Amino acid sequence: MITIILLGRTVSGFNQLVDSVSKEFQASISTKFVDFPITRSFRSERKQYDANALLRELPRFSSEGEISLFITREDIFSGQLNFVFGLAFKNTCIVSSARLDPRFYGAKADAASGELFKQRFVKEAIHEIGHCMGLPHCEDKKCAMAHSNSVRDVDNKGSVFCERCKKVIKTYLG
Repeated sequence: MITIILLGRTVSGFNQLVDSVSKEFQASISTKFVDFPITRSFRSERKQYDANALLRELPRFSSEGEISLFITREDIFSGQLNFVFGLAFKNTCIVSSARLDPRFYGAKADAASGELFKQRFVKEAIHEIGHCMGLPHCEDKKCAMAHSNSVRDVDNKGSVFCERCKKVIKTYLG
């Protein structure tokens, strides 16, 4: 029902991500690697990749009736927004690890920053899959569906759903 697809290179914390998504959605997760040249979505004037353009092209790597989460290491944006951590449309979503990595903000590569990255990565993946299941942003700031305008917002929210959002997920999963 949920497939997590790596675009290009692997990402630190990938196995933890798969385990966390499986646990939160109580679903088996399949994984695959796609060597897809995302360069067509690159916008040189921004030095970023257009997440909307990617979401138009990526569904061809998905199977009918499943939710597909694509993972990229590239920095992405949507519309007039300076950046997004992720984006969802219908049954397809994408998460970028770029701005979730503390090293993006000048932190040293150590165990603490590695663990922080993994926590952020899981939160945003669960958030985008939640959108694919029909959840809007949640006003509960600790819910995984809370909107994140900054990496601080990601740090402040949880990696699980509030009770209201859990009910929607249970309905979606049947």
